[in-house]
Amino acid sequence: MTKSAGHAQASARELIVFGLDTAGKPKAGRFPEKHAAAAMKAAKSLKLSVCADDKPSIADLLKKIPVGRLHTQGKAFIPYIKRDLFDQIQTAAAPASLAAKSNPGPALTEAPIAKPPRSWDDIAEGHLVLYHEGPRDGWWESVVLARDGETLTLKYRDFSRYPAFQCHFRAVALPYPISE
Repeated sequence: MTKSAGHAQASARELIVFGLDTAGKPKAGRFPEKHAAAAMKAAKSLKLSVCADDKPSIADLLKKIPVGRLHTQGKAFIPYIKRDLFDQIQTAAAPASLAAKSNPGPALTEAPIAKPPRSWDDIAEGHLVLYHEGPRDGWWESVVLARDGETLTLKYRDFSRYPAFQCHFRAVALPYPISE
């Protein structure tokens, strides 16, 4: 009995690091409070989000989130998780004001109108490109939100609830060739 009470106390002070990797795959890991500074540093370098478990909605999810690992070099291992668990974490971690304002409607009505670029060098904000998820998942139409040198920030056109992600500009395909 004291063992379970001690475990409840230990899990009451944890930090969750979560987000999508460069391929758009969801990851999440929980870290004890004593590793909070290192976990936050690793999250920043991996461009992942951090959430403390002080929210009541997070407490239920803690049991489902795998434990992350920190390496001596300061790097972190954040395990992959299922998309539905990632969506639950993201919803629970969102500020209350943001959650109250969100009104998810059909994805197709939220799709921005985007035009394809003429070439890879012409890719800019507002253009429509194709992003390859992997051999099993295929290509998906994505809208360019920003371009910083060779790095693109993309958002899936038909799946607006998924967060934006970044990739190299040569990692995308043009929707169809445009003749000059």
